[in-house]
Amino acid sequence: MFVPLPPIGNDPESLMDPRKDPWVVKPAAEGTLQAYLQEAAKNVSATFYVPDGFNPPVKSPPRSGAISSALPRLVSAAKGKYEEVFLLQGSNRTAERPEGERRDRGDDGEPRFVGNFGSGGPRGRGGFNREAMDERIQNEINKLPPAERVAAQQERDERKKFFDSLKDLPADQRAAAFQQMMNDPNVQARMDDASNSQDSRRSPQARISKAGSYLARKASAQ
Repeated sequence: MFVPLPPIGNDPESLMDPRKDPWVVKPAAEGTLQAYLQEAAKNVSATFYVPDGFNPPVKSPPRSGAISSALPRLVSAAKGKYEEVFLLQGSNRTAERPEGERRDRGDDGEPRFVGNFGSGGPRGRGGFNREAMDERIQNEINKLPPAERVAAQQERDERKKFFDSLKDLPADQRAAAFQQMMNDPNVQARMDDASNSQDSRRSPQARISKAGSYLARKASAQ
């Protein structure tokens, strides 16, 4: 169970320890382990794996707090065991792909994620859950410092309104509207800010390598 999260607010210089990510626990629709794990996935930067057939009842929700403390209480209430795993993956940034290649997107311009996001069961069986992602974004905005929260909320509301407006359009009109949005100078500026923030966390060697790859692609395209 995993809910993806696009960049929110000012990308921090250093990422939070995911074990300290807070989970504001609310009663789940069903008082079961998997129902609470689905709620946790919409609150924190973690992926939860659980066998399909293991879904014991949970009489009361765990106390809110860092996921590293809330999750053990939840698993204990379900009379289960868990393992904490850190998975390091190679970079898959657009800058490292061939010139002009973009990650797969649907007709509405939204990225097509592979996995089961917020709908239960192992990853790879389901599709993109827009409602779960919307809730994940809102929960993350609520964690921001007040000085950043207003701007992030405004950006989120505008983006949601835009994608909601695409739902009933034919595919060609959705694609045209998305391209027009991407060409907006304000959108381009936000993307540049996010890219610059990511670059600030790279080592000098990594930044030089990225620039070299970019120049090589430009040269080969001429």
